[in-house]
Amino acid sequence: RQVYFAIFERDAHALVQKNASTDDLCALYMDNLREEFGDSVELSDDFKWEWVSIPHIYHTPFYVYAYAFGQLLVFSLYQQFKAEGESFKPKYLRILSSGGSEAPERILAEAGIDIRSPKFWQGGFDVLDTNWNIADEISRESRGVPMDRRVLRLVGPMHIAPTREQARANVEFGLVKWRNYFSGINFTAADQDT
Repeated sequence: RQVYFAIFERDAHALVQKNASTDDLCALYMDNLREEFGDSVELSDDFKWEWVSIPHIYHTPFYVYAYAFGQLLVFSLYQQFKAEGESFKPKYLRILSSGGSEAPERILAEAGIDIRSPKFWQGGFDVLDTNWNIADEISRESRGVPMDRRVLRLVGPMHIAPTREQARANVEFGLVKWRNYFSGINFTAADQDT
């Protein structure tokens, strides 16, 4: 979802430079939502105003790129680990121990990783491709049909409870079940095939 926010922000800034109206921005946002969700969600006309309620669009424009950057970075680092094996672990620990003390490019360079290298980033896309192929194979075996990228949706755990203690108690069993279910389609499953 964060990537679609970034796309909306980019396109909205371009429209504003052309003196776009609020209605133009609302239409742009609805088009963005329709592309993002396809027919999996019924969007009422009220959603055209959702963008107005997202504070980072005004206070910290384009900060959401960090979500996509971070996810692809993790996939690329994972691919590097697969290529280097145990010798990669000290580099990875060095990266983690740096936290947010420096710019990512510098932290990674100190670990011997060139984030300006297309080959490094391709490793992350290769992980995504592997995961897609696993999901497609499972879909063909279990449902008899290939995966359809137009209806693919990402999922993640979310829980709301009146207190932290209640939330933990409510998900104690459910989170384990959720993790076990999804562990069959994560990196571990990909590794078992190689």
